[in-house]
Amino acid sequence: MNASLISRFQLNTSIQLLVDALFIEQWHFNVSYPSFYEQCAPTYCHYTVNEHNNALHVVSQILGLYGGLTVILRFIVPLIVELY
Repeated sequence: MNASLISRFQLNTSIQLLVDALFIEQWHFNVSYPSFYEQCAPTYCHYTVNEHNNALHVVSQILGLYGGLTVILRFIVPLIVELY
């Protein structure tokens, strides 16, 4: 380190402390959100949806539908029978 330069670190500062501080003397924050969004705004948006329609997925969907209907019908059928 040059002793003639002003630094927040002392001359006998360990390398580990300098690494922990990322060798940065001072952070300068200059944030301009409008400028950021003007520069990064895409002209169009594109995305893809990956659907998984393999056999395991189809079987699990059918079992889930069956289980859900079973639970719902266990509550609804006795009520309908009592009404008639």
